[in-house]
Amino acid sequence: MTSFHQCALLLLLWCLLGCCVHIAIAGTEPGKGKHLLVGVDANYSLELEKNGTVWKEQNGKACDLFTLLHRAGVNSFRVRVWANDDGLSGRDYALDIARRAQRVGMQPLPVLFLSDNWADYVKQPAPARWQKLAFAEKLKSVTEYSRATALAFKHAGIKTDLYEIGNEIDFGICGEFAENWGDRFNLLFMRAHIWPNAAQVIAAAEAGIRTVNPKAHFVLHLAQWWNPSYCKAFIAFMQQHHVAIDYFGLSFYPSSGLAEKNTFADLTDNVNDINKNTGLPILLLECGYPSLPTFGGQFSTWNKAVPGYELSEQGQAQWVAALLAVSKATPAIRGFYYWSPELYTQELWSAFSLFHADGIAKQGLWALSGK
Repeated sequence: MTSFHQCALLLLLWCLLGCCVHIAIAGTEPGKGKHLLVGVDANYSLELEKNGTVWKEQNGKACDLFTLLHRAGVNSFRVRVWANDDGLSGRDYALDIARRAQRVGMQPLPVLFLSDNWADYVKQPAPARWQKLAFAEKLKSVTEYSRATALAFKHAGIKTDLYEIGNEIDFGICGEFAENWGDRFNLLFMRAHIWPNAAQVIAAAEAGIRTVNPKAHFVLHLAQWWNPSYCKAFIAFMQQHHVAIDYFGLSFYPSSGLAEKNTFADLTDNVNDINKNTGLPILLLECGYPSLPTFGGQFSTWNKAVPGYELSEQGQAQWVAALLAVSKATPAIRGFYYWSPELYTQELWSAFSLFHADGIAKQGLWALSGK
C-alpha cells in the first residue's frame, strides 16, 4: 500500500470515529482511552430564544448559546423528546434542538420520555392518547412511536447510536407506575407489579428504534444515585426480562437533601459499586449545584451545601470543576450532563443556571472546560 493510500485510509478512519464517537465509547474498556461526554440538557433554549432571551460571554458580548456552550467544553447535548409532534419538547422542537447542537459540534442524545409532558422520579404519565389502550395495544403504540421518532431523527441528519428510554424511571414508565410512595421502595412489590410491565414498555421502545438503527445502544436512567442496592436490583430485573442496557444513568443533585451522604467520594463509591456488580458504564444524566444560599421556587429547599463547596458563584464553579475532574478520574463514569444551564430567567432554576440574571456567563460555565 502506498503512503498516499495509507494516509487516505487513516483520514477516513479518523472521520468515521469522529462521527460515531458513541460507538467508540461503547467498545472502550473502562479507563482505557475513555472519551468523556461533557454534556448539557438545555432544552428550554429555543423557547427562551424566541422570547428574546440573550446569553452573553463574561465580557458582556451576546453570543449564540449553542456556540457558547461548545466553546465552554460541551461536546454532547441531551435532547428531551415528548410524545407529541409540536409544542415545547415535541418532536419538531426536539429535532430543531438536535440540529442546532450537532451543527456546532455537540453530539445529540435523544431521550424518549414516552410521555407528552414531564415524566420523572415522582410521576410517569402515559401520553393522553395511550392512557385508555389495553396494555398490548399500548406496547404496539410504543414500538411504532419509537420507530417513527428514530426515523425522524435519521431523516433530519441527526447522527446518534445512543438513545435514552424514559427519564428517572425508578418507579415505572409510561403509566406503568407505582402510585403509592411506600410501594416504590418495596422490591418485592416492584418486581411483582410494576417492573414486569415497565420492562415490556422499554423493550418495545428499543425494538422500534432498532428497526431504524440496528446499531442502537441504550441508556436507562434512575434518580437514586444514593441507593446502589435499588439500582442493582432494577438493572438485574430488566436484563433478566430482555431489556438491553448498554449504559446506566443517574441524576446527581447533592444539594437537594435527598441523601445524607452527598460528597464526590459518596458518588464514586456508589458508581463503582454499581459498575463492579453490573459491568455497566455510568452516565450522570442530570447534575446541578446552586450559586446562591437562598432562592425561591419549586427547588428552594435544594440549598444543602456540600462540604467544601459553598453556595456562591465561586463555590458552584469549584463544584463543576470537581465534577469534571472526578468524572475523568473515575473509569466507570463515561460522562455527565449539567441540567438547564441556560434557564436563568426563571426563579425555578436561576440559582442552578450557569448564567447571571443579566445573561452573562457565571464562572461555572467555563469550569466545564477544565481550563
